[in-house]
Amino acid sequence: MVEIQQYLSPVIMGLCLLLGNTIKTSVPKIPNNYIPLVLGLIGAILMVALNGLSVQNLIVGLVSGLSATGVHQIKKELTNEEVDEHRYPGGR
Repeated sequence: MVEIQQYLSPVIMGLCLLLGNTIKTSVPKIPNNYIPLVLGLIGAILMVALNGLSVQNLIVGLVSGLSATGVHQIKKELTNEEVDEHRYPGGR
């Protein structure tokens, strides 16, 4: 567990989760399959801005941004949210 915790930042993950939901609902021009990439980049940028430029900070930011996508997917599956037919014609 300690090994995983050194590559995650709960603050960055929470910010990316909020930003990801905002992007998904407010910016319809960005397809859903690009949101994890955007969150990974945002996470890396936020981590470098908060803690300085280093390889470890880039990795932690990237992993935390991508983990926010996983947290959103877990929440979606547990609450059985319906699939938006406008963004995903024909299902998932």
